[in-house]
Amino acid sequence: MSKSHRSTLLNAFIDQHTRAFGLLPSTLTLASSDASFRQYFRIHALLNSVDTRYIIMDAPPANEDCRPFIHVARLLGEASLNVPSVLAQEIEHGFLLLKDLGDTTYLSALQAGKDHRPLYADAITALGLRAAFALLRSALSQVGYDKARTIMDLDSLLKVMQKGPTPVRDAERYYVTIFGEPSPTGKWGLSFEGHHLSLN
Repeated sequence: MSKSHRSTLLNAFIDQHTRAFGLLPSTLTLASSDASFRQYFRIHALLNSVDTRYIIMDAPPANEDCRPFIHVARLLGEASLNVPSVLAQEIEHGFLLLKDLGDTTYLSALQAGKDHRPLYADAITALGLRAAFALLRSALSQVGYDKARTIMDLDSLLKVMQKGPTPVRDAERYYVTIFGEPSPTGKWGLSFEGHHLSLN
């Protein structure tokens, strides 16, 4: 497929989502590329007077399959890791509209002299959350897991709805206790508890 045809498809994808996301086509710039055939473009948007940015992933279907990326992004998002959320997709032509996480990487922040302690603390917290939610998923059916996550997310909603001084609202403020040694054959148990949810 020629570059001009690929560019035409990209412009069509942008046009399709301009109204919903307030995309500004004239701001499209190349953000980066990787070792594969993928390219990443950054585009600014203005919606309801809010200026924001998005990333468009261009993955030619003949060379790349977007579906594993979407699947992994969903799994990591469910584990409360900060990943580029997939906001719109066109699998047939290999385009995804993603949340823009910015340009600053851990390495560049450390090289610039930023305090490493909060960065490593955030990383450890993210890994801990991922492990906790993976454990919860293993103990519940898909319906049960989805219901539990919905209940937990109530704190995020209450934080927005409540005005003035409020109790601490944190959708991730839950505590995990493991009884015994987790095993596919042996006996063990777990307790997953917080403000709105208690599972044993």
